[in-house]
Amino acid sequence: MKKIKDFFRIVFLIFWFLLQTVFKPVIIILLFWLISFAVGFFTGSARITIVIWCLGMLVMSLILIIPRCKELISDIFIIKKGFKYVGICNGMTRPFKGASYLNVTWTDNNNHEHTHTFNATDNKNKYPHDVNVYAYDNIMNLTNLGWRTVVKDVGYVLLFMPFFILSVVLIIFAVKDIIKNGLV
Repeated sequence: MKKIKDFFRIVFLIFWFLLQTVFKPVIIILLFWLISFAVGFFTGSARITIVIWCLGMLVMSLILIIPRCKELISDIFIIKKGFKYVGICNGMTRPFKGASYLNVTWTDNNNHEHTHTFNATDNKNKYPHDVNVYAYDNIMNLTNLGWRTVVKDVGYVLLFMPFFILSVVLIIFAVKDIIKNGLV
């Protein structure tokens, strides 16, 4: 029963994190759609509206997906090529409403103690508890918490991937329609 409860807790935490961090880009996408419909309304051409809408959706989805894909690839690289340490998660801080950070302390191979704050999800209520820390050459910018760090990037990419796919498909159909029937 405890494992089921932990599973649903982590799913809820991931959903809550995505809701808090994704809300602002979604507003930008909705504003762009509104502007493209207004341009199409004032020009009187529905095809121009569709093309502007599709291009805007493509650009916005690329702006949102590309940085997360880079972070995801970097995090996977760190997990595969870096060293694995067992650290102690001392607690969670929330410097502002939309994010939570895990405070982790670990000791590397040279007996140097490191303390770092990670933007990651956590499925435990009680602190302190053990976490896996992955570090590449003991560089602070190249450390992560394994699946706790990767899961938010995967969720973010999966959330915006349908926008990208839909925009590409709609651009193809819009261009075929413009070639077949013209702009008017």
